[in-house]
Order: sequence, then C-alpha cells, then structure tokens
Amino acid sequence: MTSKIASRTWIARSVILVTTAGLVAACAGQPAADFSSPTRTESPSLAPSSGASQSAPTIRQGTWTSLRWSAPADLPDQALFSDVVAWRDSYVAVGEAPGANASVGAAFVSADGLQWQRTTDDASFSGIPRTVVATTTRLIAFGRRSGSPESLAAWTSADGRIWEPLDGLALSGVGVVGIAQRERTLVAGGADESGRTSIWRSVDVAPWTAVRFQPDHAIVRGVVSVSDGFIAFGREGEPDAGSGGVGAPGVGRPAAWWSADGQVWSAVPVEGVDAAGAQLTAIFSVADGLFAVGSDNSSSPRSASLWTSTDGREWRLIGPPTHWGFAGFNGRQAVVLGFGGVGADPEGWTSLDGRLWTPLEFAGDATHIPVTQQFVGMSGHIDHIFVMPRGVLVIGQVVADQRGRPAVWFAEASTR
Repeated sequence: MTSKIASRTWIARSVILVTTAGLVAACAGQPAADFSSPTRTESPSLAPSSGASQSAPTIRQGTWTSLRWSAPADLPDQALFSDVVAWRDSYVAVGEAPGANASVGAAFVSADGLQWQRTTDDASFSGIPRTVVATTTRLIAFGRRSGSPESLAAWTSADGRIWEPLDGLALSGVGVVGIAQRERTLVAGGADESGRTSIWRSVDVAPWTAVRFQPDHAIVRGVVSVSDGFIAFGREGEPDAGSGGVGAPGVGRPAAWWSADGQVWSAVPVEGVDAAGAQLTAIFSVADGLFAVGSDNSSSPRSASLWTSTDGREWRLIGPPTHWGFAGFNGRQAVVLGFGGVGADPEGWTSLDGRLWTPLEFAGDATHIPVTQQFVGMSGHIDHIFVMPRGVLVIGQVVADQRGRPAVWFAEASTR
C-alpha cells in the first residue's frame, strides 16, 4: 500500500484558503516563499459552491455519507505533524518535536492512525522534514536544512523508521514551495537564487536538473501530479511584496501550466481577471476530474473562488464557496470540515467533482469533535486534515486550562 494521503499542503500536506502555506507532494498545495512555510493539501480552506443543486444532490455509489469520530489521542513527545502517507499497511508521518535547545525533525509510524510511535532521535534529521512522498521502493522526506533559510534537504527511508540523508536531492540557495511525484519522476517548483520562478526535475532519484520554464512573470505556488503528467499553478503577474511586516499582494491573474514529463511545460487557459492577490493556491484530484481553489476577487484578495477542470488543460471558474473549513482529498473524493462559530455545530461535506457537495453526518465521540477555529471554552481545534482511503485523519490540539497539547483524531467513513 503506497497511496498518498492528501491534505495539508505544509509546506500542509491548514490555513485560511488563499493564505495557505505548505508543500504539496503528489496532491495539493498553497502559496509559500520557501520551505519554512511551504505549499500540501497542509489543508487549505475551501468550501462547497452555492446553487440550487446544493439542496438535494444525488448521492452516487461509493460516496461517503457519515464520519464516526474517535476520541482524541495524544501525539508522542508533543510532536507537530507536517505530512502523513499510507505505507505498506501502516502510516508514516514527518514533522518536528521539542529537542534539547530547539525543535528537531522527527518521524513517526502508526498501524491505525491513532496510536503513534516516534522512530527517530534528535540527531536523525539535519533539518525539519515538511513533506513525504511514497515511491514504489522507498519514502522520501523533504524540508529545509537547518541554518540555511534558502535550501532544500532530503532524506530517505525503506521502512519509515530508519532515515538517511539523500544528498543528491538537496538544493542550495533556492526556495521550494511544492514537490510532486509520479512514477519515476519528481518535480519541484519554487524560486532560484535570483528569485526567478524555477522548476527542477529528477528521474529515478538522480540529482535535480533545472528545466526551462518560459513565462517571465510566472509565480508558482505549488505543483501536483495528475493521471497523465504534472500541473504547476499560481499566478501570471507580479510577486507579493512586503515592507515593515505589512504584505501587499501582487497583481496578476490565476494561472496554471501542464507538463507530461516535468521537462516541457505549456500554459493552459484559466478563467480570471487581473487583480491583487489573484492566483490558484491548491488543486484537488477527485473521481470526476480536478478542481482548484484560489482568489479572483479584486476587492478582497482573501476571498476564495473555485475552478473546475476535466483534465487540467482548461480551468473554468465556478464562483465563490459558501462555507469555510479545512479541506483534503484522497484521489476520489474531497472532504471539507467546517465550523460556523460559537454555538454552532461542526459540519462536513464531501464531493466527487468540486461542484456538488453532500453533507456528512457525524457520529461517535461527538463531545470531543475538534473545531476549525479556536474559541474560548472549546475542547479542541484542527490544525491539519489528511483524507485517507477509509476516513479522515485530523491533527490538532486538545485544549484544557487554556493550554493545548498535540492530538490526533480519526473519523471513519461510512459509504453508501
């Protein structure tokens, strides 16, 4: 079993939609300046689209109809997970844990997604791993090398327990915002030493080679793999700017680029207009094609929009979502977990196409279901979600006496 569990795009493999930062490995992503706050499925926020069809969607065979929540379980060593993959009938997570003087990289394994064991010591990683991809023969984790703000480090493992440096997949002097893997090929997107948008490619875990990426004004926010190639996504326009701690979104339009092999890239049509902050920030692969999340609103760069595509070659604007939450996907269906605020019940929806969304019933330990925002009096809140083949893994915090401790929930899905 080597399927990728989608969600946070970290780099996380969970933040408000358009400001999402995380690294995407084979799934979804969001904007980031470098690996310190990259682009993954860390779960971007999104929501189902509005419309008359929302009131009574047709529920197809195999669609999830409910989630049965577990009680929260503590994560070992006060760990913070950045990414999770399914690997040979178990699960492997990477992230960080407190060290003697600072946080250190760490890896963990679990047979059921609830009980986790830390498998590495403080010296196992030379940095903090933020995303992990599963090939047919090994796991590869990527993160930022300690002491080097603009660098990519890589580590490999055959079992998720013993990790070794993979120096051939390290990059110095660059900022990487997304990594995707398909068959024998890895693709990374980001910016080179000069700040120019760049794409790198590796075949059979050979050292990275820079490939020609034509657009002069491309801003790549992430890369994902699809059934027949790769998609880079982001903006065609100006980069974001910041001064004195205040950020100014760059002006441009949402954009995407497709490649069959990660070597030759071409722009694809994306509906949208020039606006401050306009861009695609995440792409989700589901049973009936693909859909994307981003912004196309000149009056408010933080307003979300959804796009849909059958094959990634053309993107049609759906419109704004109606609910906010944390989102992830597993290659067949996407899931959104939302929470309306103080006094409101947590909610969830699932979709096979990004257009029609089916409400999910909640069962199980309803008392401790985490919420998507932290309010006074709440017992737990969500940081990331990972949509697995049989349910949703939620990473967050249990709150007691106004203090939080890292925890994990598993919400097992029931299918029609």
